[in-house]
Amino acid sequence: MSSLSDRQVAALRSVADALCPSLAAPPGSAAAVARFWTTSAGDLDALVAGLRDAIDRLDADERFEIRLLLAALSTAIGSALLVPGGGPCGVPFCDRNAEERERGLRCLATSRLAPRRKAFLALKRLVLGLALSYAEPEGKEEEEEAARGGEGGARRNPYWPGIGYPGPPPRSASPDPDEGAGPIGVEDAFLRISSDTTLEVDAVVVGSGAGGGAMAARLAKAGYEVLVLEKGRFFAPSRMSQIESEAIRDMYEKSGLLTTDDGAVSILAGATFGGGTAINWACCLDTPGYVRREWADAHGLSQFAGEEFDAALAAVAERIGASAEGVEHNRSNQILLRGCEALGYDVRVTPQNFRDTSAASAGWSCFGDRHSNKQGSACTFLADAAAAGASFVAECSVDRVTHARGVDGRRRATGVVGRVGAAGHALRVSARRGVVVACGSLHSPCLLLRSGLEHPHVGRHLALHPVTAACGRFAAPCPLWNGAPMTTVCGEAAMGPAGDGYGAKIEVPSVHPGLMAANGPWESGRRFKEVMEACARTAVFIVLQRDHGEGTVRLGPDGFSPKVRYRLDPRDAEAMDKGLKVALRIMAANGCEELWTVHNSPARLPLNGERCGDVSSTAADSKLEAFLKDLDSIPVRADNSCGIFSAHQMGSNRMGVDATTSVVDCDGEVWECDGLFVADASVFPTSSGSNPMMTTLAIAHMLGGRLAERWQAEDGKSAESDDAAAMRRERREAGRAALASARRRRIVAKVAFASAAVAAIAAVVAIAITIKRPKTA
Repeated sequence: MSSLSDRQVAALRSVADALCPSLAAPPGSAAAVARFWTTSAGDLDALVAGLRDAIDRLDADERFEIRLLLAALSTAIGSALLVPGGGPCGVPFCDRNAEERERGLRCLATSRLAPRRKAFLALKRLVLGLALSYAEPEGKEEEEEAARGGEGGARRNPYWPGIGYPGPPPRSASPDPDEGAGPIGVEDAFLRISSDTTLEVDAVVVGSGAGGGAMAARLAKAGYEVLVLEKGRFFAPSRMSQIESEAIRDMYEKSGLLTTDDGAVSILAGATFGGGTAINWACCLDTPGYVRREWADAHGLSQFAGEEFDAALAAVAERIGASAEGVEHNRSNQILLRGCEALGYDVRVTPQNFRDTSAASAGWSCFGDRHSNKQGSACTFLADAAAAGASFVAECSVDRVTHARGVDGRRRATGVVGRVGAAGHALRVSARRGVVVACGSLHSPCLLLRSGLEHPHVGRHLALHPVTAACGRFAAPCPLWNGAPMTTVCGEAAMGPAGDGYGAKIEVPSVHPGLMAANGPWESGRRFKEVMEACARTAVFIVLQRDHGEGTVRLGPDGFSPKVRYRLDPRDAEAMDKGLKVALRIMAANGCEELWTVHNSPARLPLNGERCGDVSSTAADSKLEAFLKDLDSIPVRADNSCGIFSAHQMGSNRMGVDATTSVVDCDGEVWECDGLFVADASVFPTSSGSNPMMTTLAIAHMLGGRLAERWQAEDGKSAESDDAAAMRRERREAGRAALASARRRRIVAKVAFASAAVAAIAAVVAIAITIKRPKTA
């Protein structure tokens, strides 16, 4: 049963109706387009049921906030306080007329108060994201389609036909004759945990994404017994619907509704077997050379400048089939490529790990790869691990890493404890050799914190590659969802305003109607429907910033989920402003009908197909330059006034040579605990400045090779250099000493602060007593 009251449901329906109302269709509209215009989201019972379910699946604190917001909108007093400019003060929002409700939402969206803007974005993301992405339950739409003489069998959303969205391609669109079959050997490697269980293995790997998969493969192929634990579910290709709402619900962190604590940055992260590699956009960019030099020079990590990391990048690229040869570009990437070439901008083809970039299914691989086209971790590294004897457990929430102190006083990881499945069966795993944490940059620090680690840098230095977007509508079809999404990259703004490598890359994202509706601008119900009706003629470029700024990851109120705090650094905001202008210039150089940004009050430029950039004196160029100058008045800011997103999370357990400022050493071993390793993007010393999959794979491959060689030397199966072993022992001893010294300094500082506070309180009390003491004659 839903946790919402009838009045809260009424408020939810009224919000849905205001965001996506029933309006008269433009004259001459086709039947499907007319239905799109005349259908109100508030009248769709299946949508409202889905919204209630989505709210019930939120964390307790987020569910409370949404319920409180809906409760306020269902009362006269709450509506007057929340949307004072939206209508009569004595009338609840849900009882106001359509014009008043729309005006009320605009008041929220453009309010000077950030909490009101946050409330608007929360409602918009929830309602519009689901309204344009869900599919009617099986049976209803199939019956209607069959009654109209159609083939039937395809689940549809009532809005899709009117915007030209076809829904997931049929399975016959696969380039692989074995479509629907799971990765070879992987399904058989899963352990079925149906009661409280204790296991013992050589190594337990927590997380099955890029880092966990590569590490598991290296250790298993070296002959070690490996168990991989994944909190998400495993979906065989034959069980993937590729319907946007269902995939995001089942395969994304917090069902795609994760944001920073202030709601300003929307965060997308994988939460399924295979991690981010199962739902990413197949862009395989190596770590930029200037980033590698920075990590080597500024952070003392020499391996990133040498042949070892070169070899790791080459090895993982070969395994996942990453190549720029024969890449076919969809319409959006053609627009990016042509625009850059016309303007003389730096642009190149990006390597892909699709088997076939021209396949219709490539555009849907962000919802799972049911056509076996993308070579993610599940069908590469995890398949290799399974072939070498590794086992897997899905739907396993690891509560903590267990550790004990040896006779030498050192803390050493001994295993993990967790819970499996909806029944919560207890699982205790003993690890004879070590524990590898590879839960990603959001959950890895949470696991370390739950495990009692006290290093002050755990969960700090989080980088997000903040993203904003430029949009352009064209006369010709430009379906956002067709073909491989990210096959080109523009580096014109990549070095940043200061030339330090902290700038923005321009890329093409994978955009489907739900994502576009949730994260695009909303000015009114009419304007929203105009934009969505034309989405099959719209190109979107993302401005992906390598961030100076840093955030933090801490445990949420439930003690398990991540709570993310991030504030956009002014230097990054400036670089994003410049990158956004580059993206808009590229779009305009292709002769689009209109440009716009994703601010709550977006900047718009009608161009009517005029091509900018060919002749500098044209009227179109003059309009474009004036438009770009006006953008300075609405800069990119992460304050709920502009759409900011993140699909890359890095650096929250950073690697370094100084034990007091980094969480892991150059081998990925946690400074505080021997035998505990981290092998995911959280060990990046800084943001990577490029899509992080290749960097993560290469780091895990490199660290896994080092660890396997070390264990084999300890087992007497291979020879390790005495110098190398001695250097590692010396490094670890020095690190422990530095941590102990830093801990003592923190204790002394805390004692001094407490003493000063006590002294100050005592002084205030003494003064108060003196003032109140009666005067003697």
